[in-house]
Order: sequence, then C-alpha cells, then structure tokens
Amino acid sequence: TLSFRYALADGRRPLRLKVNGKVIAKALPFNSTGGWTTWKSIGAIAPLKVGVNDVRLESTGASGPNVDNLTITRKP
Repeated sequence: TLSFRYALADGRRPLRLKVNGKVIAKALPFNSTGGWTTWKSIGAIAPLKVGVNDVRLESTGASGPNVDNLTITRKP
C-alpha cells in the first residue's frame, strides 16, 4: 500500500498515479484538507518489484496538492 500525506486548502485536485510506468490510478482523488498546514493521507494499492521502483504522481489539471511524504506498507 502506498500512502501519500498531503495538504490542500480547498477544492479537489486529482493526480494520476504511476508505478514503474504503469498507470495505477487515473485520478487519485486528493480532496480538500481545509488548509495548507492541515494534513490527511490517501492510499492506493500498487505492485512493487524488488529493488528500485519509480512512483510518480502526475497532474491531471492545473496543479496538485502539497504532498509531504510517501509511506509504503507491505501487505501481510
């Protein structure tokens, strides 16, 4: 599971999630957190390979939220 911590003052700014060149989510819904210093997390399940992986969030509009970090949790 990939968990992105983000802040977004208002509105909705979806981002495309790609892992190793493959689209995992066409429009991951980053919704308002109520402020640029108010944080929430959004998760997505994605297959990862052993070693280095390329994880990308790409704008599907004018811009995206303030993404602070990415946490990866292994499926039990």
